[in-house]
Order: sequence, then structure tokens, then C-alpha cells
Amino acid sequence: MLSRVYCTGFHRNKLYEVHDALCHPGVTRLYHFVRSKNLPYSMNDVKKLVESCRVCSAVNLSFIDRLLLSLSKRLNLLNTSVLTLRAHCHLIHHSVIF
Repeated sequence: MLSRVYCTGFHRNKLYEVHDALCHPGVTRLYHFVRSKNLPYSMNDVKKLVESCRVCSAVNLSFIDRLLLSLSKRLNLLNTSVLTLRAHCHLIHHSVIF
């Protein structure tokens, strides 16, 4: 006879095997796969598994780092453009044209 604890562990191990075989697709894609194959896992099961996965955590952090770097570069360009525009407007405003 199998205990509930054993069945729960077995249940999660199978979901992790699917998750690993699909190359760590993330919550949305894994849940879509689970639903399309009519597997007995809930969205909660999928979220817990992905949140506890070390590979997904590492990938997610590197994605966030790249996103922050990209945003930082864009803000820097925007700041430079605003300063240039402000200086140009200042020159036009203070110049006297005869």
C-alpha cells in the first residue's frame, strides 16, 4: 500500500521529468503542455515546481539582468537626448537675432 506522502513525491517527480524533458519551459508553457496532454497537475503544482527549479531560477535571473542593462542603456540615451535638446533650446532662447 502506498502512503499519501509517497504518492505526492511521485506525483512531483513525474512533473519534474516532464519539465526537464521540455527544457525548462516556464510556468505558462509547461501548464499549456500539461493541459494539452490532460495530465493530472494543477496550475499551483506547475508554479511551485518552476519556482523551486534551480535551472529556471538561474535563467530567469540572467534574463532580468539583460533586461535591466537594456533599460539602463535606453534611459541613458534618453537622458542624453533631453540634455542636448534642453541645451539647444537654451541657446535659441538666449540668442539675439537682428
